[in-house]
Amino acid sequence: MDFSSFEVLSPVIDEASKLFAPRFVPDEERVDILKEYCGVIDKLVEETKSTIFDVEVNEYDMTILISIGLDEYIDESPKNSMYGDLFERAMSIQWEWTGEDKMMLKMKFPRVWVKHTDE
Repeated sequence: MDFSSFEVLSPVIDEASKLFAPRFVPDEERVDILKEYCGVIDKLVEETKSTIFDVEVNEYDMTILISIGLDEYIDESPKNSMYGDLFERAMSIQWEWTGEDKMMLKMKFPRVWVKHTDE
């Protein structure tokens, strides 16, 4: 079975949307962009055979944090065509050692929620 990061991310967005409603609502265009990122994230997870994947939403700034457990470092440079673009689009990237000969790649992405306006 193929891994789908968006299937993991989608219910997290839904839950956060309930928390942020009624002042903020998901913007479909932003969600679609994040879904595109997820296609590359899926390849990263499958290629590295990662078994650790986590998604969080920051309740204060509404950014999305995606964490992936990896056995080895992945080149963050734009020259790495497959993942370089993904890393450039992330607001920030952080590497953390887990102490189990693994590291966590943490990527922060912009929020997908916009202020609700009555039209």
